This record gives sequence, structure tokens and C-alpha cells, in this order.
Amino acid sequence: VHKRLLGSFNILVGDPTAHPDSLLRKPLDDRWVRRLLLKRVRVDSTGRALWRLVGTSGVQVTSAGAVTDIQSVRVQAGVLDTTITDPLEMHRLRRVLHIPAGTDVVVTVTTGSADALVLLYRWHHRFRFHNNGDGTFTFRWTTSSEPGLRHFGVNALSRGTLFDDAAPYDSQAWLFPFVVNPADASLDR
Repeated sequence: VHKRLLGSFNILVGDPTAHPDSLLRKPLDDRWVRRLLLKRVRVDSTGRALWRLVGTSGVQVTSAGAVTDIQSVRVQAGVLDTTITDPLEMHRLRRVLHIPAGTDVVVTVTTGSADALVLLYRWHHRFRFHNNGDGTFTFRWTTSSEPGLRHFGVNALSRGTLFDDAAPYDSQAWLFPFVVNPADASLDR
């Protein structure tokens, strides 16, 4: 599945009440890619094939001309400790990340730049990762007590994207599905 997002990346510069031209707009041209696996389950009475989704990859979002890149995302949660190096790797739906409810999750992102800005997308919000100073960035959260399908994303932005008015928008993001299991559920799948 391919998607293209065109628009502008808007940055509020300084105090908007003191400076009427405090909104900086940078051209945004993001390309989204996700892989899906479908299985034909039957043919209906009209001869039309019926399909079911059985697998998915994560999503990779890369801005046009991007230099900033994500090299890996490590997810640690309870007994789960996995490192993802290809967001487009296919997974059966039953094999996406499973995390027990109420579990601490530590996400570590490795980029090609020690001065990148890395954000976590969760709960319709953005949170800044802690920069470890060596090209790795860490963020920790606790899963909710409600079981179900969730998503999280990591986004690496070049420093110039936010702090240099002349630098272009430069970004890469990886988005992943995960399942919050009831706290007493077995992780055997």
C-alpha cells in the first residue's frame, strides 16, 4: 500500500503575538509504504472472491530527499526483547508484537545521527525521546490495562528541520501495530 502526503510542515517560531510572521512553512512530501498479506478464503455465490487480511508489515514514511534515517528500533517489554531493522518485514497478524497490559515498554531508536530529534507517536500525541548522545534515543511508557490492538510510531527528524529556517524538511518514521494482552494472558501464540 503506497500513500503520498503533500503539504507543509509548519513550525511556530518565537512568540506569535509579537511577530505576525512567526509561522515557518517547509514543503512536505512524505511517501508511505506498508505491505499487506491477503488470503482468498472462498468464492461467494456470485463467483466473487472473498479475501481476508492475514498479515501486515509496519509502515515506513520517508520525506522526499531524506538524509535522516532510522537504522533500528529495539522494543523491550517484560520477556519481549526484539530489534526491528526492516519496518516492511511481513508478520502474520497473530505474530505482531504482543505486550501484557500494565507492562513497562522501553523503545530504543538507532539513527545515523547523534543530533537528530526523535519523537514517539502514541495516544494522538508526540513525545520526545531522550538523546543518549551516541545516535541512540530512548523512551519509556507503560501499556494500558485495556487489551486490544494499538499502534506506535517513531519519527527521526534532522536537527535542521526544526532549528534551521533554510534547511529542508527531512524525516523518516516507522509505525508498528502491537497487541496489549490481558495481564494474566500467556504470550504463547
